Amino acid sequence: MQRGFIERLNGNHHRDVLDMRAFRSLSEVLAHEQWLANYSHEMAHKSHARYKKFSIADQSEMLKEIREKCLRYNSHPEFSVILDRLEQLFAELSTLDRTSSPPNSYNPKTLGNEPKKGYVICITPRSGSTLLSSALSEQTLRGHVGLGYPGEIFNLGFIKPRAMHYGCRSIDEYTKWALWESTDKSGVFAVKGDLFQLLPFLLTPTFQHFLPNTKFIYLTREDALLQAISFVIAQHTGKWTSESIVSGRYEENFEEICTNVELIAQMMSSFEKLFSFSNIAPCQIFTSDVENNLASTIKKVINFVDAPIAEHTIQLRVQTSRIRDEVNEVLKKAVVSKLSLYVPNNHM
Repeated sequence: MQRGFIERLNGNHHRDVLDMRAFRSLSEVLAHEQWLANYSHEMAHKSHARYKKFSIADQSEMLKEIREKCLRYNSHPEFSVILDRLEQLFAELSTLDRTSSPPNSYNPKTLGNEPKKGYVICITPRSGSTLLSSALSEQTLRGHVGLGYPGEIFNLGFIKPRAMHYGCRSIDEYTKWALWESTDKSGVFAVKGDLFQLLPFLLTPTFQHFLPNTKFIYLTREDALLQAISFVIAQHTGKWTSESIVSGRYEENFEEICTNVELIAQMMSSFEKLFSFSNIAPCQIFTSDVENNLASTIKKVINFVDAPIAEHTIQLRVQTSRIRDEVNEVLKKAVVSKLSLYVPNNHM
């Protein structure tokens, strides 16, 4: 076996380095060290299709296939825009010069924790996922294993700086890094996101490799109208959590609220379609569970993902609180009065 590895190295080195150059000095020989890094981290054996050498043409074809599959689940115009931006981003990253990245940055093993299995928290906007993921991460930071570091690492706004730092040139390379980054020392990874954030990455070769050992948690909010109102207000004011600083003001807009109700309903429908077609039985959690009984919700997740954590050792100090005031309720009553199927008696 070892002889085979040595022969492969010798062959590739002759073809890619020695046969291609006439060295004139020792410094020129030493200058091909980048080839060795490339050999170690990108030119894995051809039988390992999941780790085949990076190719711009291959990435373009992969993104095209991912786009087609994504739009079968949800054809909302906003999803198309996000897919456009994702393609543009990785087209830009595909030309990334790795010599400007930190040494070995494009080898995810430098993070130390190799993913073996994990879970995905499927969310819709304003469903309480920040509170849930913070509480789960808190257990990992306290030394427990089996819950990973659930974060929104597939959020479009977070991808470019991370990819630039780690030297990721393709959507599959970024997926690999994202999973390694969210893995705890027991080998459990955890990610969260809405449909538009998650789906393109779930379809990459790297995530497909882990999919048989991945569980899904489905976090939903019972009142889609209040959820949409909360989403619209957060978009305008920047008040995403109780710690956020207000950066704008919201002016009443019924059409925008209705549009977001439709968006949230479509996301939920697409998630349920995905679960049905993929034979996935998710653990369903409601926003009210997270807000009203966080400890029991964490225990439910621990049992579902088989984390070896004793219930009596769970500690919660998460300070994030729900953002809801009389403005949300007033807006809800106003929308209902305009659009409800039930017509008040005095209008009959």
